[in-house]
Amino acid sequence: RARRDAHRGARRDRHLELLAEPTLSICCFRYRADTRTETELDALNHALVQRLHAETRFVPSTTRVGGRLAIRPCYINPRTSEADVDELVQTVLALGDDLTQAARSER
Repeated sequence: RARRDAHRGARRDRHLELLAEPTLSICCFRYRADTRTETELDALNHALVQRLHAETRFVPSTTRVGGRLAIRPCYINPRTSEADVDELVQTVLALGDDLTQAARSER
């Protein structure tokens, strides 16, 4: 169920791109900023996952899907709720927006 919730969350926002159909308890997606190259998107998502690990309770891994870096949460805790998954999606969006704004300021 958590996988489905993440899948639904990744489909709801134009800044999230589902990179593979979810299987078992895994959902692969990435934050997408419209003005970025594939290389820049990979770097942005890598930085985003580092911030997730450093600043939040979320610890998704990364993987490559079709050559693109993906955020890869794996839901194995039976206590994971829809609210937990929604919080991860909202946190990814907030951090992605923050990183995108910071990059624009540096230009």
